[in-house]
Amino acid sequence: SDTQTLFNIMAIFDFRSVKPLARYSQGTYSKPIYEVLNSTVMFLGASYTPKANEDGLDARYTLMDIKLNNEAFAQYHIINLGYQFGRSDQEDGTTRNLLGIVYNSKSYDDSSLDNGSLALLRWEYTNMDADNLDFFKSVIAFGNGSDGTEESEYSGFMMDFDWANKWESGLLQGIGLGLHYKNFPNDEPLTTDLGDTRLDIPFRFSFNLGWAFTKDWSLLFKYDYKVNLSTKKPSVRTITGLQLRGGF
Repeated sequence: SDTQTLFNIMAIFDFRSVKPLARYSQGTYSKPIYEVLNSTVMFLGASYTPKANEDGLDARYTLMDIKLNNEAFAQYHIINLGYQFGRSDQEDGTTRNLLGIVYNSKSYDDSSLDNGSLALLRWEYTNMDADNLDFFKSVIAFGNGSDGTEESEYSGFMMDFDWANKWESGLLQGIGLGLHYKNFPNDEPLTTDLGDTRLDIPFRFSFNLGWAFTKDWSLLFKYDYKVNLSTKKPSVRTITGLQLRGGF
């Protein structure tokens, strides 16, 4: 077990449908044994998006520069391109369906690693009730990817479901579930009882409880339980923490 401190700051500039953004994120572990996982990530990007209740093109680009333990690790170029179907009424609130693709090109500083990639077909559904109090989001995607080696190449699918209330002040709560499936055709498992290739089945459960002081400032207790039912690298991870969120 260890304690991790996360610091994030982000600026978004709103020019109607076009929104440039810049973000800085830093994660630091308290124990020296984990200092190789200390990370610094810088984001630059822009998005072109319609309003949540309108139809239209949804396009996003993000450049991520990642450092681990103060050393260069990788650069990611992430492209999201899709079409949104949105509507709003008093009975169902605001609903949004986004169908599109995600492409991520990964360039590693380590010369022994090839370039990696991620390509997904993605369906995102969101719903906010008419009073803007309860929010639901689901993401279902299929695709493949790699992390710079032949053994890391995989294909599979993902499903994520998250519920939360959006009170402008007072009690906040939320719950989330996620299930992913990854097949690694070029990697061998520790046992062949479930097949001749490695399988990873990550599952997550998350729970948030907190208080909104104002519309823009809140304090949340966060609990995440993550288990990877892998035939090669099984793992269980539990994360608890406090998150202070605010904006100007």
